[in-house]
Amino acid sequence: MKTQRFRFKRSERLKNRNSIKNLFENGQSFLIYPFKILWTEQKSDEAIRILISVPKRNVRHAVSRNLLKRRIRESYRLNNGEVKEKLILENKQIDCAIIYLSRKIENYDYLETKMKKVFIKMNEVFN
Repeated sequence: MKTQRFRFKRSERLKNRNSIKNLFENGQSFLIYPFKILWTEQKSDEAIRILISVPKRNVRHAVSRNLLKRRIRESYRLNNGEVKEKLILENKQIDCAIIYLSRKIENYDYLETKMKKVFIKMNEVFN
């Protein structure tokens, strides 16, 4: 059995302006509150590239937005293994945006359980 390394490399982050524009214009989406997930298939080196967004409209203070992004990033990092392996086996590359919709600053445990539900839905959608 292969041991999983819980990493979130720089190459797994979606940073290219054109890729982000394409994702928001042509991407498909689904909602698992408090997350909206946008995704589209792309050609890249990584199986999945992620963009995490907490809109200023919903969470006004930068400290709170950064806290939420750290919590979301950590829950993604610890729970993305199955989706990543499936994409590698199927030879797919996905760009994905995780957008936080709630106005409430949730604790880590709540965000992690919701992120697990997001990954279950991703496994279904990416078939």
